[in-house]
Amino acid sequence: MMGKPYNFCMPGRRTARRGFTLTELLVVVGLFIVLMVAVSSIFTSTSKAVGTGQAISDGMRDLRASQAVFENDMARLLTSNTPGLVITNRRQSAFMSQQDMLQDPDWQVSPTEPSIRTFDALQIGNETDPTNRPFSSPVRLNERNHRVDQIQFFASGRFAHQTSATGYNSPMTADEAYISYGHLWLPDNAGSYLAVTLPGAGLATSNPNNFFATQWVLGRSVILLRRPTGGIIQDDNGVSQNYYAGLASGSTASIDGTVIGTSLHDLAGTTLYDMRLAINATPAWWTLLDYRFQADLNPARPVTSAAMAKTIPAFMPNCTQFAVEFAGDFVTQDPTFGATLGNVIGNTPDGTIDYVVDNGAFRTRWYGFPRNIHGLLRIQGYTAGITNNMMPDVVPLRDVLASGGFMAPTPMERDLPPLASGEAVDGGNYAYVNPATGASFLAPTDFYRCAWGPAEQIPPPGATQNLMPKMIRFVMTVEDPGGKVPGGQTVEYVFRLH
Repeated sequence: MMGKPYNFCMPGRRTARRGFTLTELLVVVGLFIVLMVAVSSIFTSTSKAVGTGQAISDGMRDLRASQAVFENDMARLLTSNTPGLVITNRRQSAFMSQQDMLQDPDWQVSPTEPSIRTFDALQIGNETDPTNRPFSSPVRLNERNHRVDQIQFFASGRFAHQTSATGYNSPMTADEAYISYGHLWLPDNAGSYLAVTLPGAGLATSNPNNFFATQWVLGRSVILLRRPTGGIIQDDNGVSQNYYAGLASGSTASIDGTVIGTSLHDLAGTTLYDMRLAINATPAWWTLLDYRFQADLNPARPVTSAAMAKTIPAFMPNCTQFAVEFAGDFVTQDPTFGATLGNVIGNTPDGTIDYVVDNGAFRTRWYGFPRNIHGLLRIQGYTAGITNNMMPDVVPLRDVLASGGFMAPTPMERDLPPLASGEAVDGGNYAYVNPATGASFLAPTDFYRCAWGPAEQIPPPGATQNLMPKMIRFVMTVEDPGGKVPGGQTVEYVFRLH
């Protein structure tokens, strides 16, 4: 007989199950935390990289779009039979942002222009200490020194009317236009356009929308030119349009009396021919075009046609630098290979675009307000014994002529900074700054303006070339409003004029 199976389990007892100890739990939790921190760090880095890449991509897309507009406008810029061309180089000290301003100790003590150009060299949080207060020269472009240049010219082509007295636009075009590029004049929070609301002017409290450089907006304003018939300009539907009596500052509109520069209308009752006659008869004509166009990027709701018109000039937001320089054939240079190659030997065109010989290489000579492009701390201008090749940076045409013994500036150089020969401390260095006071050789208000009118389109005696520029260069820096691209993106566009 088989017996009952033996039960190895003792009655009333259960098998024990071993759990985690406290130490083991702490180790697991610690490893989990480390893993989460690593994953979070990777995620943050990846997100930042993606965000930076997206910001760069967006910026490049905008810059490519701006390049297409620049190219189109430069192709239509008139260099013969044109009323005129004006290039004005100006600089402006400005903080990049409110955070930048609040981190500047001496600005909090003395909110003046030189205080913007100081920096905390020793990182001790005290820029008011003279031993820790190096000043940046106004002509060295950086996060505190900015260029706010303007270029104004006449063009021919097909231009569309973008404003209207009866709606957002009207069906109308013109074959002639006046085009202006420059930073825009923005309003304060009450909608007022004051002297203290120009780019970088006033204080952050009086200029809440245009004080910091990252708030600035590069503008493109196009004014169509058409001659009125019986005092009236009509669109293609026969509707009478507002038009300005001319292009000079203070010109008023035909219907509502608003002033040019307010950006409410983009039509002037004149032509290229009429403007040539007017400029020939007007001394200092270029001063009449010395104004900035207004804009308002945040119109009140509901949006009216007038409010919409004031958004049209906005071309490139967050534009912290805009420099305009020119090149051309203005002097006669020594063609002999050797020590004198490139020296200025005449004050008339020689048939070759002006150049500078830099370490044996030929480079185009660019003219404008002094700007460092050579990488050195100095910006050498003309003083006794200085030749053309010894001034490799951007300098006024006046300095290059002086290096050849021709001390009179050219007729189109209408406003000039002091000649570098007056800077006796550092041998004609345009970038010289007094280390104790911050006073610079070039004052913050100094600027350089060239204006070519009908007279400059006639070759000088004995020359076959006129004094019009042959090339234009734009140097532009655009900041990422989110701060994801430190230093922004700087581009340089060079256009050959036809």
